[in-house]
Amino acid sequence: MKKTSTPKYVTEVTFKKETAETRQRFDQIDQRFERLETSVGRLTLSTLRNEADIREMKETLMTREMGQSILTHLEGLTRAYREAENSTRIHLNQLTDFRPRMDDHEKRIAKLESQIQAG
Repeated sequence: MKKTSTPKYVTEVTFKKETAETRQRFDQIDQRFERLETSVGRLTLSTLRNEADIREMKETLMTREMGQSILTHLEGLTRAYREAENSTRIHLNQLTDFRPRMDDHEKRIAKLESQIQAG
């Protein structure tokens, strides 16, 4: 045979007390959820801002390929500048070497002209 349990009855005072405690716990839970919602909202905004910043950085930052391309062009320009500088130096040296010969040539022409006029 099974024992039947007798129902336990709650007094109105106990019911009100437990109901008040339950409401208080629900209020605390609601407050926690509100704080969590606020935090999640702030995190969401922060994440959206970060995504926008990352997108902008990707658009404005130079890629490795772009950097390599720029360096390649700069190396070519540097090489061309050095070649032009060397060429200019060579031409200046040639002019410097040519100047005494030109002065000597002018002296010989003047001497020949004076011989022609005298003769």
